[in-house]
Order: sequence, then C-alpha cells, then structure tokens
Amino acid sequence: MIRLALPPEEMGAWLALQRRLAAGVHRCEGLALADLARRLDGPPYALTHGVAIITVSGPLMARFGWLGTGLATGYDGLRYQLGEAFRDPAARGVALAIDSPGGEVDGLFDLVDWLAEAKVAAGKPVVGIVDGAATSAAYALAAAANSIAVSRTARIGSIGVWTGHVDESQALAKEGIVITLIQSGAQKTDGHPFGPLPAAVAARWQAEVDDIRVLFAATVARLRGISEAAVLATEAAVFAGPARLKEALALGLVDAVMMPDRAFQVFAHVIGGA
Repeated sequence: MIRLALPPEEMGAWLALQRRLAAGVHRCEGLALADLARRLDGPPYALTHGVAIITVSGPLMARFGWLGTGLATGYDGLRYQLGEAFRDPAARGVALAIDSPGGEVDGLFDLVDWLAEAKVAAGKPVVGIVDGAATSAAYALAAAANSIAVSRTARIGSIGVWTGHVDESQALAKEGIVITLIQSGAQKTDGHPFGPLPAAVAARWQAEVDDIRVLFAATVARLRGISEAAVLATEAAVFAGPARLKEALALGLVDAVMMPDRAFQVFAHVIGGA
C-alpha cells in the first residue's frame, strides 16, 4: 500500500516516473549521493547573493539517491543539500525553488520537522518560491519555510493523502488465470489485487489516510500559524490561478503573490545579500 500526498490527476506522471526509474534512466542524467563528496568541486546547489538555491522539482520520493536528474526529488537529497547549506558560511539563507506536484508520504513529515528545526539552529531563513506547483507533499515542504511566495498562475494546497486499490480479478478471469493465496496472519494479504477490496480492509485504509491527513493539517497549522480546523476545511483543495490564490493568501497558506525573480530579489535583500 503506497500512501501518496499527490493530487490524483498527477498519477500519470508518477507512473511514468516509475517506469523511467525501472529503466535506469536517472543513472545517466544525475549524480549519485554516494559520489558527491569526491566528485563535487563546490556546494551541491547554486549560490548567489548569499542565497543557496535548492530545487524541488518533479515527483517527491523518500529515497531517490540522486541529484540533478530533473526526473524527481528525493527527501534524502534535499536533506543533504539543506544540511550543507546550513553549514555553509557563504550562505546566509536558502531559497527552495519549488515546482512539484508532491509525492510519497514516507519520510515527508520527518524531513519537514527537521527543516523547521534546522533552519532555526543554523540561524538561516528559508523562503519557498513557487513557480508552477507546490501541492500535497511539496506544499508540506514549503510550509516549513519562513515565507512562501507564489507566481500568479501557481498551484498550491491539496493538503490531503490518498491511496488506491486495483482489482485485477476480471482481467485474470478472461485470461483463464486463477490465483490461490496461501497466507499466515489474517491481514497478511490485505489489499491484494486478485479480487475486490473487502469492506473491512477499505475501512482500515480509510482510517489510515484520515489519520495522516490530520497529521498533515496539524503540521501546516503549526508551521503557518493558522488553525488546524481552517486547514482541514480546505478539504484538500488545490488553489490555482489569481482568484483562488487570493483565497490562499487570505487563509494564510501563502505570504505573497509575485514573480519568482522578484521574490528572490526581496529575499536576498532581506538577508543582506543584495
């Protein structure tokens, strides 16, 4: 069972990514985290005007293991980059350049809580600059920043979690294939794809995603200084376009609607880098 903080309409991109990863495409496009220490001459991010620019793009994964592929972003890579930026005396602040639909729940909230604490310990502010999307898991990361600036056509929000089930029984029956499950433990094969999802299993899964949604909402409420009830009341809506982003601004989900380059200039000026 994969739990996703990703809008369902982005599932096609997620599946396409999984196919590319299975084919090993990322291996010829990026740099393995294990090789960074001996292969990088400088920091693992762009540094300008005292700002470390860290890109959050594509679907988000707990353990991706690579930087610079353009395919996806791993929580492992983000933690490495952020940790280096917080230790870098040349970096007075961090800009998260975000254009991501979100991704996996596993590892997300640990990274978000770590970021919220680490920026304070380092004494370095973080800004989330959204030029495209910061939905679901990507919005959780943005919420850990000191401020969030979005472009007029950005998409943010989708503060919720989902999972799914595929019933392949009819397709298997047409092929004359019969699956026999032999299990030990009453719940061992819960969610198998060889038949309909039992109501009791669906209820357990529903309770799990509801529980994680509450964690998501509580995290956003704490980091953004708004009520948990207000976050839950968004019902995981995506705020897109000028009118809806004004609503997001009024709710406190973002701090400014402005061009990304202007948002960067303002942040660099505030931290004394320009």
